[in-house]
Amino acid sequence: MDEWKKDQEADNVTLIPDGNGEFTEGMNMLVDKSDLGFGKRSWRYSMLVKDGVVEKQFIEPDKPGDPFEVSDADTMIEYINPKARIPESVSIITKPGCPYCARAKKMLEEHGMAYGWDDCHWPGPAKIIYTGQVPAGLVAAPRHSACTA
Repeated sequence: MDEWKKDQEADNVTLIPDGNGEFTEGMNMLVDKSDLGFGKRSWRYSMLVKDGVVEKQFIEPDKPGDPFEVSDADTMIEYINPKARIPESVSIITKPGCPYCARAKKMLEEHGMAYGWDDCHWPGPAKIIYTGQVPAGLVAAPRHSACTA
């Protein structure tokens, strides 16, 4: 977890490992996701704790699959500071002249979605990465999508 914390630049966040699921079970959040190949794991939630007291929890709805609707960072940031600027939820690592990337940018703009992008000059595929919720009616690629142009 220490390496993940460094990678995420989360110096002001306390990460609590729970390898055996004891804390999660005590919070009544341990679920069996064997049907998805995950085994026993924590149900998705985010929690704001101040001085050892839980101030707020955002718990994913109880529905099939692996929902990710309210436990995201944007929801917590909005709760903590409604005036905070939420970072773009889409990043595009493009290849100059890639028609798929140009089409993706146009589609995002048409739907009013902010995005960040970077033109890379490397031989690998371009990537379109989104982390937020996709607006209704917007047909999207998988969470991590790549074009091979």
